[in-house]
Amino acid sequence: MALHQRTRVRAHPQPVVAQAHAGGSSGGSAAAVAAGLVAAAIGSDGAGSIRIPAAWTHLVGIKPQRGRISTWPLPEAFNGITVNGVLARTVEDAALVLDAVSGNVDGDLHKPPR
Repeated sequence: MALHQRTRVRAHPQPVVAQAHAGGSSGGSAAAVAAGLVAAAIGSDGAGSIRIPAAWTHLVGIKPQRGRISTWPLPEAFNGITVNGVLARTVEDAALVLDAVSGNVDGDLHKPPR
């Protein structure tokens, strides 16, 4: 759930602690990884939407630098505040997925230095 606006979806159940939710707008991704439904997931983070669910579900959450992962088809998300990132159970899995999804396409406003 975003800190600045209402959400139309209900809180995602948190598989680590009964009667809790996974927190953040990427809480569904975190819940799926923590429950073992998927090995890793992609989320977006502007004010903790990857990092908070990762912490609450004992996962690794990475908010990379702006431009590391493309925001295609949008030129940028939420005026450049939000970036795409990764949730996984281990640092190794998170690094593997981050490497796989990193890159840019024509039209991206932000690109990391090479």
